[in-house]
Amino acid sequence: MEPDRYRISNKLYILAIICLVIGLSLFSFSLYIAPFLLWELNYDVPEVITHLITLFEYKYEYATVISKLLVWMIFFIPSLITGFFAYYFSNRIDTKVYQAEAPENYEKNTPISEEIYRKIRESAGLCFKIVLLMIAIVLIVLLLHAFIGLTI
Repeated sequence: MEPDRYRISNKLYILAIICLVIGLSLFSFSLYIAPFLLWELNYDVPEVITHLITLFEYKYEYATVISKLLVWMIFFIPSLITGFFAYYFSNRIDTKVYQAEAPENYEKNTPISEEIYRKIRESAGLCFKIVLLMIAIVLIVLLLHAFIGLTI
């Protein structure tokens, strides 16, 4: 049966859950405001977003694109940070759980074979290709939007 993670480290467990909820909320909100910032679509965006954009434009004299990027990063970067903390705390709890269950004759310094290195390289290559594909799709959409804006 799976060990109770809450009983093993209740403070880390609660902290990991709080970080996960905050990280997912900020990430969802940054995705929610992205169409407003990219394509200026009119929908129910909180007024603080428009106030922040105007603040960066008039008080700090940033360009509109930079102001929108800064506003988006205000929500996106903390979501990544809290997501990393949730990941770290969760792995720390898992280490405590599975380290207690590990057999005594288990070698911790087992050499990694060439096959494992190859699998890691393949996984990293696939991840890199997916990220490049996502960036290419965003760039194509932005270029199409700019092209349509120029022709109208």
